[in-house]
Amino acid sequence: MKFLLYADDTAIFFESEDISSLQLLITQESTHICKWLQINKLSLNTQKTAYQLYKNSNIGSDLTIQLNGVTIKEETEVKFLGIYIDAYLKWSSHIDHLSLILSRNIGIINISKYFLNKHLLLLLYNALVLPYISYCCIVWGFTYPTYINKIEILQKRVIRIIDNQHRLAHSDPIFKTLNILNPITVGGGAKSAPLEVFRVRVIHNSTQNLETYWLFLTFHCASNSVLFSKLNH
Repeated sequence: MKFLLYADDTAIFFESEDISSLQLLITQESTHICKWLQINKLSLNTQKTAYQLYKNSNIGSDLTIQLNGVTIKEETEVKFLGIYIDAYLKWSSHIDHLSLILSRNIGIINISKYFLNKHLLLLLYNALVLPYISYCCIVWGFTYPTYINKIEILQKRVIRIIDNQHRLAHSDPIFKTLNILNPITVGGGAKSAPLEVFRVRVIHNSTQNLETYWLFLTFHCASNSVLFSKLNH
């Protein structure tokens, strides 16, 4: 069992050899979690508690997770540390949410171009666009190019607005003129070790007709906590 803590968010990782052992392990540890909450006088909001199960096949798995006598529901989308994680790990949910935020903020910049010069528009870009694109892009930036294309289109749109160019103008010269890097390209071009290990593990299991499962359980009390569990079957 491994813990990952960040501010008031906690991730707990479990590993087991089969689904039955995983069920037993979760049942045992959930009892300890509830006891720890009680000792520290923390109230668990079971209505905001959910879990996700990740696997590389459509094989069903009967998991029953209970906290304080309440059965935890399974969700197809969970938000953790500002990232929307979907049950298929395609990052489509996060990109959809990100696209909405960027579209709204780009609209603000587009209106502001009539009142602000290029330098101030760049400041708006650094405040309203860049942080959202660059945040954890090394994680979700590995998704399918068709998903990433949504973000790239929005980024190219905003730099054309800042540089007062036609909406179909070639974007590469504008990136150079404004001295702006494309964080999607930078993030997607450098492979992080955890992601590379995960990819190798999945490929290795597939060649041996094995199944890989990930369990992702979020629960809320005075702080947000997340429980991950992985098993090979």
